[in-house]
Amino acid sequence: MTYYAPQSGEVENFVKTYCSGQAKRHGNEIAAQHCPFCQGSGQGNEYTFTINVTTGQYECKRASCGARGNLATLAKQFNFDLAGDESYKQRIAKEAEQAYRKKKRILFKSIPKKESTARAIEYLKSRGISEDVCRRYEITSKTENEDIIVFLFRSAEDNTVRFVKYRNTKFVKGETEGPKEWAEKGLEPILFGMNLCDTEKKSIVITEGQIDALSVATALEGVNVVSVPNGCNGETWALCSSVLLTTAMKMSSRLIPSDSRPIMG
Repeated sequence: MTYYAPQSGEVENFVKTYCSGQAKRHGNEIAAQHCPFCQGSGQGNEYTFTINVTTGQYECKRASCGARGNLATLAKQFNFDLAGDESYKQRIAKEAEQAYRKKKRILFKSIPKKESTARAIEYLKSRGISEDVCRRYEITSKTENEDIIVFLFRSAEDNTVRFVKYRNTKFVKGETEGPKEWAEKGLEPILFGMNLCDTEKKSIVITEGQIDALSVATALEGVNVVSVPNGCNGETWALCSSVLLTTAMKMSSRLIPSDSRPIMG
């Protein structure tokens, strides 16, 4: 795990905000009356949660709890920003990207902005998605088969195409050969639409699929909306975290899955 050095007053602020009851300080360690994880109370179960203001390391000594970690762990568990989170998140994002590139050699493509095709616009309009949104997200169709629409996943960092996904608009379950959707192999699975997000806005809607994202963009004009590359059960979702960390540091995420199943806590 990447080390995170707490900023001045950061640990004290966590204890004040998330630990109920009193707090006692002995040197560099603070003991909270109630652990933020197990909420232990009563004789022998109070002041079991201690955290070091210098290192951010914490531990609950209650046998039935045993929570331990550092301030970065707490930030993830309790969904709060770290005072020095920009450099920290950039480091872990870089580490995640380097780890991914060790597994696969990826050729990122610098592709000029694509104009949406009439077939793509027609299909998306039938799904209640506006032409403006279709053009903004560069939804097009394959030259050799216009019934297959194309989703380009552009990097927010340099606008290169990192991932490409296809959808057969004529697909009928049990009748059509081949899959309804598929993706190019060997590319980097990033979030769809991240290049269009405004990092000055403090929220982002994450959907399960590309059609879901386009529908939200049509219904809620001006919001930041993206989708995961391969659905809520896709094994590549974890790799998207580096993109969120580097691009959406100022955002607090809220999730709207297409079928009401949570895919992120």
